[in-house]
Amino acid sequence: MKMKWYFVATLLTVLTSSQGILTTLSQSNGKYKYDYATVPFLAEVFKLIVSSVFLWREFKKSPPPKMTTDWKSVRLFPIPSVIYLIHNNVQFATLMYVDTSTYQIMGNLKIVTTAILFRLFLSKKLSNLQWMAIVLLAVGTTTSQVKGCGEASCDSLFSAPIQGYMLGILSACLSALAGVYTEFLMKKNNDSLYWQNVQLYTFGAIFNMARLLLDDFRGGFEKGPWWQRLFDGYTVTTWMVILNLGSTGLLVSWLMKYADNIVKVYSTSMAMLLTMVLSVFLFNFKPTVQLFLGIIVCMMSLHMYFAPPHMLVDLPSTVRSDPESLVNVPVDPEHITLKDITTNKIKWLWLMTCYFSSSSVHNTVTGGRHNESFQAVARLGNGPNGEVQARNWCGHFQMPLHYPRYTKADYDAMPEWKIDCLLKEYGLPITGDVEQKRKFAMGAFLWPR
Repeated sequence: MKMKWYFVATLLTVLTSSQGILTTLSQSNGKYKYDYATVPFLAEVFKLIVSSVFLWREFKKSPPPKMTTDWKSVRLFPIPSVIYLIHNNVQFATLMYVDTSTYQIMGNLKIVTTAILFRLFLSKKLSNLQWMAIVLLAVGTTTSQVKGCGEASCDSLFSAPIQGYMLGILSACLSALAGVYTEFLMKKNNDSLYWQNVQLYTFGAIFNMARLLLDDFRGGFEKGPWWQRLFDGYTVTTWMVILNLGSTGLLVSWLMKYADNIVKVYSTSMAMLLTMVLSVFLFNFKPTVQLFLGIIVCMMSLHMYFAPPHMLVDLPSTVRSDPESLVNVPVDPEHITLKDITTNKIKWLWLMTCYFSSSSVHNTVTGGRHNESFQAVARLGNGPNGEVQARNWCGHFQMPLHYPRYTKADYDAMPEWKIDCLLKEYGLPITGDVEQKRKFAMGAFLWPR
């Protein structure tokens, strides 16, 4: 994976935003002089040729690319094309019941349905903030598309028959299902991306060719077979539309392989907003308040979803000296620095000095009983129910008189419950997995030699 996902996502946003503009520019007097059904077919052929060339280049390298050729695997690749075929027919059926504006707004449901299917079928967990960000993205894109209430079409949003809304929801679910299933195909094994693309686009080209043949049969071959008029009416702009569609498809397949559907959803949503902004300068499109509000909401959503958690939540700079608050200090082990560890050691040295100077007599009477508390955990852990007894024994903050006398080898072999007990006794936070806690304990207690 040579390219970064955010570079690919940005490029996808730019290409997708220019897609509608190029398609509009390819018209002549508001009409297409070419058969628009041939554009998706040629775009599939373009993607197939590019993927085949890159696959051939991989074959010249050592080792050769991994390719699964058994029928059980290959037969799964036509399924996305079938889903998109059904989706296209549902789209036409939806437009029979709702107007174009309502359909466009309902299309934003695919943002939420993609996230839901992403969670259910791919078992990808999203945080609460990420769920909120996805809902905000849907709200932002919808807001940017809503027309002013003074317009006649404003009232049509909730006046369509129930069939229109049901078909709109089905369309959003099918669009999300096709994307999620494609991601599943791309990630189910370690096959070469270009080999997977060759399979996808071969079936895509076959289905688009079948559509052209079906259109000929419906028209009674009045205009002749499709291959004889394939390039009729084509201009430079038309070829740019084909290159744009093909390049966009290749970038989407890359994101499906190395990123995920949510990144694609954000890219296409941002592309829609970028298209609206560019239309202001290219087609005298009048910007609305809703457009600006939608852009602001979408930018907030983008930040909420992809920003690191520490940039979204302000952690308290100081904590009370209450033992319970010391145990539950929210610290991310991945962001602990050498400065934090050194400061921590200095604080404990100061506390030990104060405690020792004020409690020397008591320590003499008790025989340094607390100094042996750490070994008690190990002794308890050796009995028949040792681990359970040890877990019950530890759990309270105590003022230690020295650092625990464990070596690096002891920490490496120490079970997680014992590390938790040790950190809890010293009032240190218990966060992260066992390796993060082990690393934190060694950084806090072992002195460099």
